[in-house]
Amino acid sequence: MPTLAAFYKKINLDHEGSEVRENTTFFDYAKCIGMLRSSLHRNSPGWNFIACTDQTTDIDVPATEIFRSDVDQTGLMESLIKSNTHYVRTHPGQSLLCGVDHLVAKSLTPMFQEKFDILLLVNGDKINNTVVLINTNESTHNRVVDFFEAREKFHGAYANHRVGI
Repeated sequence: MPTLAAFYKKINLDHEGSEVRENTTFFDYAKCIGMLRSSLHRNSPGWNFIACTDQTTDIDVPATEIFRSDVDQTGLMESLIKSNTHYVRTHPGQSLLCGVDHLVAKSLTPMFQEKFDILLLVNGDKINNTVVLINTNESTHNRVVDFFEAREKFHGAYANHRVGI
């Protein structure tokens, strides 16, 4: 059974860039969790829902639907990427990883009809780093974990370079 694994954590705006700070002035990400979960169950029956988060954020879903990672002291995008890596390491199979600022308008099941290990969404010449599909089995899971670990290292190196660390 596929899983939609949506990332959310309460953020410290003092440690975020201007785009994140601006978005939080008109958009309540905490409220999105319930809307995303409801739209998934309505339009993709049989799918599981998991809210991925840090160790301290309170989320209004059943405890069995919360997956916690050690990302408490990191910024939003670094937290999402680290959480994705932790989730993928421990959850082989079919999952759609995303942020909570999405809704499911129709069945997601057709997304898994083609054979793939990792599917990234592309818009023109840009990769959407916040929506990733994984479709692993016993023989492909370790390669997919390797990809997510390399993604995490690359993002960390890029973030450190950007801020002059």
